[in-house]
Amino acid sequence: MGLDNNMVKIVMVAGFRPAKDHATLVKAAASLCAQYNKLQFVLIGDGEWKNSVQHMIPVEISDKVLFLGNREDVEQILLRCDIGVLLNNTRGHAEGLSNSIMEYMAAGLPVVATNAGGTPELVVDGVTGYLVNSFNTDELIQRLKTLINSIDLRNRFGRAGRQRIELDFSLDLMAKKYLALYQELAGSCK
Repeated sequence: MGLDNNMVKIVMVAGFRPAKDHATLVKAAASLCAQYNKLQFVLIGDGEWKNSVQHMIPVEISDKVLFLGNREDVEQILLRCDIGVLLNNTRGHAEGLSNSIMEYMAAGLPVVATNAGGTPELVVDGVTGYLVNSFNTDELIQRLKTLINSIDLRNRFGRAGRQRIELDFSLDLMAKKYLALYQELAGSCK
């Protein structure tokens, strides 16, 4: 089973480890797949909790959840997906500026992510995607339903996210900011 172009594909790129919250996504997937026939959940990554998460998948949706493992072609996979999700276990962990979220945005995907750590610095709620409270399955389901039901909203959020990455988080901009900081520090040493 591979990516199905006739389905809305929801992707999460994250290691299967205690810092991530795959359990809330699995609960949401079970509820959403009962309501929508054309959904596919794509989980990319590996780690010590992968088997546990695989065993959480209800049998009735097992054909709608892909476990792709670690991949070298994540960018190409993201370009075939529709919504990027990153959920964190905020009990003892705060995500910094997530590479996964930046990759989703660079690929033009709307993002649904845990409202914690550095994520609000990347995701502008209601503009580039949605921020959800930790472990709140109902809120996650509602936000995903909104995006599933509106290709126009997905496209608008995706364009806004790509633009945000290009304008505020590009490598060129970061290099310029570091250079300005070094020059400022060098000037204060005189």
